[in-house]
Amino acid sequence: MRFLLSISVSLFLFSCIDSSQKNNECCNQSNKLVGVWELENATWNDSSMTIIEPRMVKIFTDSNMIYQYYDQNLFCGDSAKKTVLATGYGKYFYSKGKLKESILNHSNKNLIGSEYDIEINFTKDSNTYYQSMDLNNSKFKEVWKRIE
Repeated sequence: MRFLLSISVSLFLFSCIDSSQKNNECCNQSNKLVGVWELENATWNDSSMTIIEPRMVKIFTDSNMIYQYYDQNLFCGDSAKKTVLATGYGKYFYSKGKLKESILNHSNKNLIGSEYDIEINFTKDSNTYYQSMDLNNSKFKEVWKRIE
């Protein structure tokens, strides 16, 4: 009986250690996108864009992403008096500096089903990333800072 108890405790401890290592691997994984990001800067054809406060936030899990931003264009009429919090959700695939986003749901129904091919470059500490993409024959660039 004592032997079985020792084996059970050993297996339990091993599984806890193994689980802890997996959680650490999750946090230090090669997918540097996992986390919460805030938009720092954006340009359209090398012209700076105004960043509306509060700033856009994007959250990446292992395979999903969700983002929010304020969009005055979703209202008809006097958009200066009305702003809506737009939200998008989708799946993504990231590998070797290439990001593919597929929008599954969005406040703007016209964007549902959209797919974007994006180039990503990280700083050495992985707390900032630069993205660029071609969109409608224009170059769109953003700088994102990790906030969690």
